[in-house]
Amino acid sequence: MWKRFKNWLQWTLHPMPPELRNFSQAVKIKGDDFVLTPAKLDDLNEVVAVESAAYAGETPWPYEIFAYELNRQHDRLYIVMRRPGTNTMVGYIGAAFKPGLREVHITNIAINPEWQSRGLGKFLIVYLMSVANQINFTRMSLEVRASNTRAQQLYQQLGFTKIRTRHAYYEDQEDAFDMALLLGGRTS
Repeated sequence: MWKRFKNWLQWTLHPMPPELRNFSQAVKIKGDDFVLTPAKLDDLNEVVAVESAAYAGETPWPYEIFAYELNRQHDRLYIVMRRPGTNTMVGYIGAAFKPGLREVHITNIAINPEWQSRGLGKFLIVYLMSVANQINFTRMSLEVRASNTRAQQLYQQLGFTKIRTRHAYYEDQEDAFDMALLLGGRTS
């Protein structure tokens, strides 16, 4: 009981390990170099621009929501991917950490259309899966539009399973699928 209380208190006071708040990691994906860093408020305009480009000019999340998310350092982690040299942002992934459930919920992922179909989105998800494993989270989840079959295929390749349908989930009344993955290969 005491151990569970100490774990809860640790996550309440400091849920994210410090190394997840300040890092810079060089990676190579299919021959291209990138740098991963945690998103900062200074990245906000570029995050919104990538989101807008990825969603054909629409921005599913307004600027204010992204600002709110980036300020929630207690339980959110957004990772941006940039090209070294030019420092151009090519994509990002965001996640909400739910310590009581030991779950990481992918809140958003977007890749600039010029960089899509090169494995970058897959890499970001796998990277986040690794982070979740390292801090002893056991489940990942996300929502995806029913019409976004391309994303659904990627998530299924990574082991996510459709859990349920959320009818009229999006503003335009489109359905969403909840998908989940138990880290270690099992789904629930």
